[in-house]
Amino acid sequence: MAAVITAVVIGVLAFLVPFRLLRPRPAGRAGMKIVVAAFTGIGLGFALMGRMEGDAHEVAEKGRPASMLLAMAGFQDQWVVLTDRDSGKALRGGAELLLLGEREGAYALYDCANQETFRISIDSTVLRQVTLEPDRPSGYTCAKPKS
Repeated sequence: MAAVITAVVIGVLAFLVPFRLLRPRPAGRAGMKIVVAAFTGIGLGFALMGRMEGDAHEVAEKGRPASMLLAMAGFQDQWVVLTDRDSGKALRGGAELLLLGEREGAYALYDCANQETFRISIDSTVLRQVTLEPDRPSGYTCAKPKS
């Protein structure tokens, strides 16, 4: 919400300040265009950040990251079940985990039920049941019920 308010304030400033300060001078017309463009870009940046923050909360609460904005940013909706390579036992109780990526020999995963992000070694882990963009029923939430 704060990002939206900030974007609106910057948007208003983008059009009021240049018209009042720069319009009377001939050199001010070119400067006005630059200032308007800069303020508009900053305002749009805040609006995009606010939308991405909202989408991230949607992931944390409902396990549904499928958003056009997140998809354009490269975020993939990949859910996996982990098993231990040596014992073959399911890790984290066989819960579905959001695969965020792989770097430096470790998977980065998000456990939606516990609302935590963690890394685990690729060498000791096997990815099972990889699901891309799963169909979730309406009202689905992956968070544990509070007791």
